[in-house]
Amino acid sequence: MTKMRPIMMTFTEDGHFVPHERFMPLCWKQYAIGAEYPMIPVEPRNMKSHNHFFACIHTAWENLPEALQKKYPTEEALRAKALVETNWCTERDHVCDTPGKAKYLAGIIRHYSEYSVIKVSGNVVKVFEPKSQAVALMPAEDFKQSKEDVLDWIEALNPGLKIREIKKEASRVAPPEKQRAIAAPITMASPAMGDQPTSAPAYFAYARTWIMASQVRDAAFARWEAERSLRDDLRVSIPNRRQLEDLLGRQFTEEGVAL
Repeated sequence: MTKMRPIMMTFTEDGHFVPHERFMPLCWKQYAIGAEYPMIPVEPRNMKSHNHFFACIHTAWENLPEALQKKYPTEEALRAKALVETNWCTERDHVCDTPGKAKYLAGIIRHYSEYSVIKVSGNVVKVFEPKSQAVALMPAEDFKQSKEDVLDWIEALNPGLKIREIKKEASRVAPPEKQRAIAAPITMASPAMGDQPTSAPAYFAYARTWIMASQVRDAAFARWEAERSLRDDLRVSIPNRRQLEDLLGRQFTEEGVAL
């Protein structure tokens, strides 16, 4: 089933909600002409908090002890596991004819779903898929709670590094939200091209932000290509580039993304 994604609309003087032009391709995919749909305002995500969260993940992953580094080879693997363990995930059960077929199916699922948690019990395969924390797919309040849950879980995983120290270190790259705005216009815009980072860690957090806020595939890939020289100048590592490229690809594998 297609995942419903939020769209931007303007409430006009004659009492109509008019979708913004760039969201029309998404409207044609998600909605049926003449059908009725419930509507509720979506609170905009605080992007400082968003950036700070991913900087915390990066810092926490870099400070994992050697034994845990082997278990979580990338920060994306660490974040995905934390989301599943804190119940920010979906669960699917696949019932097979035999335990052997269940193990075979689990191997296939693993091949196509790198960050899922897969458990085999007899002839049943349980698949726990971490929920996307992309701006377009997770409401602001859910993101705020999932951020705290994930960081608390990571602290429990690695008691040697306190979460307050993780947040403090991450703040050097991405300052956290200081106070909640009383009111703010709803926006799905990605970070401005002019707000460029000045270090490799800062670029990683910056790129994650605009990738996860992207709505149009061609524009997102064009921006990624345009920032090649910036990545080179900041000496962004090959593993970090690959993680960002993977994230960019996954951002547009969900059904309903504007092309």
